[in-house]
Amino acid sequence: MRLTVLVLSILIYSTNMYSQDLLNHIHTGYQGWFTAKGDASGIDKWVHWGSGRAPLTPTTITVDMFPDFREYNSKYLYESTLTYSNGEKVKLFSSNDYATIDLHFKWMQEYGIDGVFLQRFLAPLKNPELKSHRNKVLKNVLKAAKKYDRKVAIMYDLSGYDRLEQKQQQKDFSEFIQKDWDAINKKHKLTELNCYMHENNRPVLAIWGLGFSDRDFSLRYAKEVLSLFKNTDKKDHNNTYLIAGVPSYWRTLERDSESNPEWNSIYRAFDMLSPWSVARYRDSQSHDNYIQNVTKPDIIETALHKKEYMPVVFPGFSWGNLKNEGYNSIPRNGGHFLWKQIYEAKKAGAKCLYFAMFDEVDEGTAIFKTAENQKQVAVEGTYISLDQDGYTLPSDWYLQIANEAGKVFRSEKDIEKKLPLTTN
Repeated sequence: MRLTVLVLSILIYSTNMYSQDLLNHIHTGYQGWFTAKGDASGIDKWVHWGSGRAPLTPTTITVDMFPDFREYNSKYLYESTLTYSNGEKVKLFSSNDYATIDLHFKWMQEYGIDGVFLQRFLAPLKNPELKSHRNKVLKNVLKAAKKYDRKVAIMYDLSGYDRLEQKQQQKDFSEFIQKDWDAINKKHKLTELNCYMHENNRPVLAIWGLGFSDRDFSLRYAKEVLSLFKNTDKKDHNNTYLIAGVPSYWRTLERDSESNPEWNSIYRAFDMLSPWSVARYRDSQSHDNYIQNVTKPDIIETALHKKEYMPVVFPGFSWGNLKNEGYNSIPRNGGHFLWKQIYEAKKAGAKCLYFAMFDEVDEGTAIFKTAENQKQVAVEGTYISLDQDGYTLPSDWYLQIANEAGKVFRSEKDIEKKLPLTTN
């Protein structure tokens, strides 16, 4: 009896020591950046629904997709100036409300999305109101993750930080990011939480945006990040499992990557690399080229350096309202485009997957429940719906696809080349 207990204790201990929240799972990015006029955020703007405090109109709206609002708590939906074809006012959610985040994480559990990378943009943290909102979102995300047994990791996104004035950047970049990381850890005991993502007992932290050729982030920024989280003299930080969200062509230092050879050692110093692939290919043929010339050689390269690799997949792309650059510019094709990416990534040897994004209706990459047809979007303006490419699909279609991918990466079933769901 004692021997049995001892063996069980060893097995439990070993499982905890080598538990993998990251590898052999699927994950998604979570923006959580929406606010609404009349919510409790104190911002009083349609943040990420539109531009500024102005009423939502075809010229101020900035999203290309509409969520399916039928399951949201009506108490936490906020009336806009937009209308549906039946004359009803469009009511939108705010990420500031726990009820909304609770519903999103409920869906994540129902559809087998294991991990969530909460986007924490550095630039908004300079604004007290926005920082307060982002802190509220973090609190609510942790609460929902615990309730629905999902894993959460922080992803610091540097987008926009390069556009701040030099004095706002404070030239002490590492001090700024360290203060925030230390503050949220102190407040929430973040890395001690069961719902916080760990890989081999190391808390996971992602830094997105280093090395892109179109962003003014010097080598200094990257070196400071590595010094902060890989410095063995800092016992609170040296055990971090550090992920870099990098350009697609990090390995060859071409196209979207900085070309300075010093980046070679920087990229390879992280524990995991996750190249940004959104809009790097647009159809089946260009994706085939990407797999052959980027993904497969990348996986070989990272394995050679004993690093891990997390491909990014996305359902489609559109930012006609946000950037005025065309609607449905990368068609979803009823989910076949997304499933091809999942299939090819798995066959290439990927051990985990990152879906971009869960709630990104701004750029048309959202995988959560969205409008099935044009009756479920506002009549004012132009928007894409799930029937855009000639398919009749339920609002949860892309969550269903994610669910199938999760089964594959958790080794619950074998990957199929054909989308294992029936479209109409």
